[in-house]
This record gives sequence, C-alpha cells and structure tokens, in this order.
Amino acid sequence: MKKLLFRFFALLLSLLLLTGCSPEGLERIAKNERIYALARQKAEKLAVAYIREKYGVEAAALGYDVDGSDIFMGYRAHPLVTVALTDGEREFLVYLALEDPELCWDNYQGEEVAALLEDYLLSRLGLEAPFASRLEFRAAGDPSPGQTQIDGKSYSVSCMLNFRYEGQSAPELLEGLGRIEYEGRWVGGQDLLTGVALPEEDWPEGLALRATLKQYRDREDYEIYSPQRFAPGAMELSIREKPALNAVLMLSRSEGKDRRSCSRFDHWETEGLRFTGQAAALEEGLLPAPGWVEGQVSFPQAAVEWNLGGGDTRYEQAGPTVCFTQPQGPEGVEYSLLCTILPGFFARYGDPLDYGYYIPDTGEVEVRYSLPMRSGRPGTYEEGSQLIRQSLYIGSSEEEPVYFAFLRRTEG
Repeated sequence: MKKLLFRFFALLLSLLLLTGCSPEGLERIAKNERIYALARQKAEKLAVAYIREKYGVEAAALGYDVDGSDIFMGYRAHPLVTVALTDGEREFLVYLALEDPELCWDNYQGEEVAALLEDYLLSRLGLEAPFASRLEFRAAGDPSPGQTQIDGKSYSVSCMLNFRYEGQSAPELLEGLGRIEYEGRWVGGQDLLTGVALPEEDWPEGLALRATLKQYRDREDYEIYSPQRFAPGAMELSIREKPALNAVLMLSRSEGKDRRSCSRFDHWETEGLRFTGQAAALEEGLLPAPGWVEGQVSFPQAAVEWNLGGGDTRYEQAGPTVCFTQPQGPEGVEYSLLCTILPGFFARYGDPLDYGYYIPDTGEVEVRYSLPMRSGRPGTYEEGSQLIRQSLYIGSSEEEPVYFAFLRRTEG
C-alpha cells in the first residue's frame, strides 16, 4: 500500500513539474496573463472604435471572451477576442485580434445579409416564405469560433463579415461564403417532399449547404409542441416537436456530394395516448401512405404484475399494454414510434405511474421512467406544455414487436 501511494504522489509531482512548474509551463502562464491584461485594456475599446469607423454607429460593449485552446494539463490563451456590443436596439458581435488591426470581423449586418440569402435560396428551391426560419452563414476564411460565452450568456458566432454590405447581390455574396445552414418551418400548404431539390446551376463550387425544411400539422400543434426559440446549431429533430410534424426534408451539399433524406409523420390518438410514427427514407416514393400507425399499434389483453428486485414494492397494470409492429413494405425505410401521454390518461389511471418495456414470455416489465416526468429529469423541460414532458421515444420495432406497459406501484 505504501509503495502504491508513493508511486501515485511521484506521478502527480511529475505531472505538476511537466505542466505548471516547468519552464515551458511558467512561460505559458506568463503569456496567458499578458494576453488577459491586454484584453482588459484594449478589447472593448477596439471593438467600439471599429464599429464607429466602419458603420458610423455608436455602440456600447457588453463584455468579451478571450480565445484559447486546451492543451495537456493546461490552457493556452490566444490574442483574439469576441466582443459583444449593442447599439441600443440589438446585440451583435465583433471578433478581432488584439495585436493585428487588420483582423476584424462582425455580424452587425448579419441579419440583413441572411434575409437576402434566404430569399434567394427559397426562390432556387421553389418554396414560398415560411412562417419561421433561421439562416446562418459562415464566410470562407472566417477565423471566429462557432460559439462563445460572455458573462454567462451563450452566443452563436455566425454571419460574420470582414467587409461592409452595400447592396451586393446574393450570387455575389455566395461567392465569398464557405457554409450555409438553414431551417424553415411551414404550416400546411405545399408538400415539402415533392419536387424540392438543391439548385444544380449557379451554385459556387465548394459552398456547403445544409437545409432542414419542416412542415407542421397546424399552428395550434406548433405552439404546443415546437420549441419557441431556435437554439444555436439545433437543426436536428427534437423529440418534443415530433407530435406536431407532418413532414421533414433534409438537404445537404458538401465536398461535391449531395445528400437527401425525408421523413413523413403519421398520427393517431386513442385511449388517452397520442401515437406519432416516423417513416424515414432517402426517397419520398418509399414512404407509406397516411394512416399506417393505426394499423401497427394494438392493445393486447395481457395482465402485468411484477415484483421489483424481490422487495416489497409491487406493480399492477394501469392502462393498456401497447404493442408496436413495423409495417411490411419496401426496404430502405426506417420506422420509429413516439408515444405522448395526454392529461386525460393520468386523470383516468392516476398519478404517478411508471412506464416500461413488457416481455410477453415472462410477463415482466423493465421499468424505464416515472410519470409524469418532472423538471430537471432527462427529456424534460423547465417550461412549456405538460404534453411536451410526456413524449416517450419508443424506438423501432425492427423485426420483433415492441411491447410497453404502464404500471402503478402498490405496497404489499
């Protein structure tokens, strides 16, 4: 035991000497302190002066963040900063070098340029204007970080420009970009999965694009289930918005390769439960016709009673046992199911309940969640409808049926 402790402390001492207390480590610490001092002295002043000179706008600094990189057992600061500013109406960012006056980027005109690019992209896709959208672009050569945090607030460092926008056309602007990410949201209307494709002509070589196009059932479902604000980088589907979706089309172009995937959602409500089935494929022609979920969800008459771990806690069935099977159809389609427990279900069967997967051969249930879900637990949200918090991802049935059941704890 003493030998092990000696080796541990010897290793710890070696690491300290190699990182913080070595000449190289001390030199790095000194450089970091110099950069931090320089940032405190100059960062906000440089950003305010840059915006005044470029746009003739008087701005106030809200804070800054110094760039850096993690290294083995340490951190190395860089003389590059992201400064948050406001002109009194909106916030924006400036990215600059503390020791190089030529390196300055900002997104003061980012929203204006993004709106122009969105109009152009929609015209090339043949789509009408969505009721909600977000477009972010990144210029070729943009050295700024994708994300930053300033005084506890997170910022998406996007739509940065190192020149002043003065009415250039969308094709002219596209020539200087490296990547565009777009998400558009529609309610009803045209079918997003038919006849929508990436532009083939007049698209700059090397310009990457990722477009996520979502169609919701109606405005009411969107207000209930959909996130009310866009989170940076959150283009992927969220479990809490699937009950509101009709279709999703994802298009991407990168390194000369185009990719396309589409999903159609089918909905069925019964027994106080809302079932949302997702069918995903590379081609919309492979997707099943509407109404397939009702044919793949059944309620076997199976009683469930299970003793958890041999203790005093027992379970009795509360509500139906549910079975989900995969449709018989063409290959290349992936199916999954989402189950939303509606308030009426709890009114009928009680609160709280447990949920788990049912094994028909043994009658046992593998308990997964306690319902209703509370704030702070995985898959729950601090705000929003109770319906959102009760959406459970069931998964794909693949070749075997999936059974799940709702249980009530009993003592005895």
